[in-house]
This record gives sequence, C-alpha cells and structure tokens, in this order.
Amino acid sequence: QVKIPNSSHQFLGQMLPDHIHFDPQKTYAFQCHTGGRSIIAASIAQRAGAENVINMEGGMVAWENANLPVESHQETPLPA
Repeated sequence: QVKIPNSSHQFLGQMLPDHIHFDPQKTYAFQCHTGGRSIIAASIAQRAGAENVINMEGGMVAWENANLPVESHQETPLPA
C-alpha cells in the first residue's frame, strides 16, 4: 500500500460525525483508491464541521498515474 507523503489514514467506517472534530479554519483533502469512498468521507467531514473540504477526484490511481510522490503505508488492522 502507498499513501501521499505527510498524509494521515482514517478508515471510512471510523468517521462517525458524532465522534470526530474538524477545525473549520483548516482545509481537508480526502482521497481513496479511485475517489468513490473519499466523496463519502468529504461529506461526513462537512457534516462534522469542516468548511473547506476537497475530494481528490480519481484517488490514488490518478495521483500515481500523474507520477506524484508516494510513500509506503502499512495498514493497521481494526480492533476486534
């Protein structure tokens, strides 16, 4: 797995609007593999208070096809 350098990973299923906080002064960009789940995450973030939200159209597939930098990413299993 790869990710955008200096980005953080959040499972979509853990993004519950009642349990997350977004600073309305910051900009948040969301991406997934192809862009389908990130549009859902962006919507959740907006409902949780984020005002400046970007969905990266095309996701990591588009990012890598544009030869933009990536770094290795180990997925942490969800707690049982």
